[in-house]
Amino acid sequence: LVSIQLPSQHPDKIRDISLFGDIKIYEVKTSKPIIRSLFASGVCFLIKRNWLNKLNYLFDESYGLLSFGEDLDLSLRTFFMGGDIGYVKSSKVYHYGGGSWKNLGIQKIKFKALKNSMRNVTISFFKALTLKSFIKIYILKIIYILVRFLAKPTDVSNNLSMIIGLAEATIKLPLYRKIRKSFKKIKIRSDLDFFLQFKFNPCRRIERVIWK
Repeated sequence: LVSIQLPSQHPDKIRDISLFGDIKIYEVKTSKPIIRSLFASGVCFLIKRNWLNKLNYLFDESYGLLSFGEDLDLSLRTFFMGGDIGYVKSSKVYHYGGGSWKNLGIQKIKFKALKNSMRNVTISFFKALTLKSFIKIYILKIIYILVRFLAKPTDVSNNLSMIIGLAEATIKLPLYRKIRKSFKKIKIRSDLDFFLQFKFNPCRRIERVIWK
């Protein structure tokens, strides 16, 4: 169970996994008290101890400090092992993203955080998906970076951090082959089940075209 994060979210907005394998905020209008999602933000959530024992571990310590992506790894393992994730509309916390970067006042910290996020998110998908499915996500990430370069050519720092992060992930992937093989044996849900729940921006039909 995950809390709604103010001010970026409100009770009808959740964080979920997008077509490009990153985390976006989506509006889901429903009268239900809990909104299902594929992603549990690590800012504020509850998880049962017996379920955590089933998952074997909470966060992957190999991701390092100031890394990000640990909550995506946790979310993927939860989904594929048959668990459910939901945002509780009545549970709200204030979380001002990027506050730690501003307090430190160091641009290099933000660069490193974005780089590590791209690296760890890519590794998380590699650990959870079959090779065929992972290649789809990997290609989509390359497309995303290329489109971002064209749309925001002056945002050199962020664009460069994503490229380096993806390159680092590519180098590290062989280190996670055994973990991937072990996880494949205990997966309950299929990759197709996962992809069918992907979120698409209704205003961007190009996203559905790209995925198909």
